[in-house]
Amino acid sequence: MENKKCVRPPFPFPDGSPVAVDDSPFLNLSSSYDERKATEAFVMTLMFMPGTANAIFVPVASVQWGWSADAVASSDNPFGFDFSASNPPTSSGTAVPVPVAATTKIFPQWTSNLAICQ
Repeated sequence: MENKKCVRPPFPFPDGSPVAVDDSPFLNLSSSYDERKATEAFVMTLMFMPGTANAIFVPVASVQWGWSADAVASSDNPFGFDFSASNPPTSSGTAVPVPVAATTKIFPQWTSNLAICQ
């Protein structure tokens, strides 16, 4: 297993500073694979906390995005694999070719904690 340095992102984001986010999902390949596939869908939610007593974070907007890839071993390819990739359907079943933010009132549910690994 590869050693990675994982850190939490700055929170909350600095006031008044532009913030950019990115993600780089990937699929490990080795010569021992005949084929590898991955399909993942995500929702990123922008949250706001009012400055009042006992306030909680509330959802403001969300972006649905995802990726899908297939790598098949090939002796004809100099990289050793033939590749295909696409944008998979979201949880609602519709394809998202370009992620677009939309207003939301849906509170996100987490299945794990976020970490940035380098």
